[in-house]
Amino acid sequence: MATAYDIIIRPIITERAMSGAADKKYVFEVAKDAGKIEIKKAVEEIFGVKVASVNTLTVPGKEKRMGAGRPGMTKTWKRPMSSWRRIPRPSSSSKVWSDKRKECNATCLSKLLSRRLPPDGR
Repeated sequence: MATAYDIIIRPIITERAMSGAADKKYVFEVAKDAGKIEIKKAVEEIFGVKVASVNTLTVPGKEKRMGAGRPGMTKTWKRPMSSWRRIPRPSSSSKVWSDKRKECNATCLSKLLSRRLPPDGR
């Protein structure tokens, strides 16, 4: 069974993907064989949020030249767009809950960004 970090490979940080962040819609690169339910559970586990919906899109590989006229292909990958809902805060100790959530989100995001990046930083 794959872990949540095996399913979610990296966040997609582009201008188009970040424009949806205001509406709580986030874009990731995920494993090609992952389904919507697996993606939803992985995002909820890593970021501690409730996912409202997951829409997936398979991005086909592009044909590229590899050297002196040799044809090749880039890899095909899957891009889900997930909408998040707010988690209701507990009525008591809301400051503690807020601090823990901020700490968790910061550490989870840093773990996600540092994981699976090649040495050249792409």
